[in-house]
Amino acid sequence: MIANGEEEIASALERCNRWGPLEEWLPEISAPHSWAHEHALRLLEDFVPADGRDPGRTLIRCDGHLAQMAIHMDEGSGYRQWFLFDDVWAAAHPEMAASLMRFGVHWDPRCRRRHARLTHCG
Repeated sequence: MIANGEEEIASALERCNRWGPLEEWLPEISAPHSWAHEHALRLLEDFVPADGRDPGRTLIRCDGHLAQMAIHMDEGSGYRQWFLFDDVWAAAHPEMAASLMRFGVHWDPRCRRRHARLTHCG
């Protein structure tokens, strides 16, 4: 989602926030990468999601080695959290990085069972 000449991730996250259902666009963006990348960026210029999402309610914060996005999904499910960090941030915050990596696999920090991500722990 990064456009040519960009070095920061914030603009790419803004584009990701406007991204539509992949199954609708897949035929158009499955060509060779250079063409598909430019075409995908053009598709995003005027796209407005019609699936209950409100991109204006998404929160994006970027700071050095950490980017966070609370992407608005819809009124029923609320927001989905995204955390993107590099090894510099992880080395400075090892416990938080480990916790976020664990959360990416399982929502319950006290569960010791190995099972699918959204499976009930009961």
